[in-house]
Amino acid sequence: MPPARTPFPRPTLHERDRRWAVVRELMDADDLSGVVAFGSAFDRTDVYLAGEAIPGGIVAIPRDGEPTLLSGVGAVALLRFDDQGRRLAHARWIADLRTGPPPLLIAEVLRTWRTGRARIGVIGLGGASPFGGGIPHGAWEMITAATPDVEWVDITLPFARARLVKSPEEQELFRHAAEIGEHASRVFLDAARIGARESDVYAAVEAEITRRGGHSAGPGMILRSGNPAFGGPIEWGWAGGEPPILRPGDSIGAEIFACWAGLESQQQMHVQFGADDVHRRLADAARAAYEAGVAATRPGLLVSGA
Repeated sequence: MPPARTPFPRPTLHERDRRWAVVRELMDADDLSGVVAFGSAFDRTDVYLAGEAIPGGIVAIPRDGEPTLLSGVGAVALLRFDDQGRRLAHARWIADLRTGPPPLLIAEVLRTWRTGRARIGVIGLGGASPFGGGIPHGAWEMITAATPDVEWVDITLPFARARLVKSPEEQELFRHAAEIGEHASRVFLDAARIGARESDVYAAVEAEITRRGGHSAGPGMILRSGNPAFGGPIEWGWAGGEPPILRPGDSIGAEIFACWAGLESQQQMHVQFGADDVHRRLADAARAAYEAGVAATRPGLLVSGA
């Protein structure tokens, strides 16, 4: 049963065990002795399996025994011993945290599994993302050189498919993320005013998500304004320059990524300043398409049959 709704829900140890069981089912299916999951890709598999976000997180899960959390950033180990770290000790999913050069850490952990010549699954090497895998080529070369007795098996896609099935607890966490997104969307509507800058709207939305304890998926909200304006990343910030000021006749659109506990919801927003029959017709068509899709969606239905 999903936990009772709380203002700041945290995934439970029961949910942790379910996720680890999914990984071990993949081990059984491919005759693997363990799995090493890299978290630098878009979906942050390390957060999904470790229950916490640390820089460069890598999760090593043996067929039997307790997983290990690895990081190349030594300072993260200290965070287990400050005030917040001590208070969260009871909620940690993985007690064994090790820091150092990741290729050497991975080789060290595999030796403790005493598997000898083994088949080990890897998550993050490939996948369906247009950005490719999350493991740099040079790092992977060092990892394979440090583990000459290992046959690495890429299970990124099988894991991604298994992860699509959401538990009742995950569904509640997604609802919480979406609720934060609804609040952020209302703030967007309030902040999008003639004379405001794009940066004012961006700051208001991100502040609302953060105020409610959520976070945004990287690299952040998609936001663009103008006449006409198409969807895309901001042209200021990293590139420098002046954030545009909203003018009569402009429109401003956003794709908001309101997340909770690493689970991402999305909200699409669009504001038009002044009468515009073309945008009105497009908005009506988009709404009709959305409602038709919701009406057609049901368990077991293929996307091609919707």
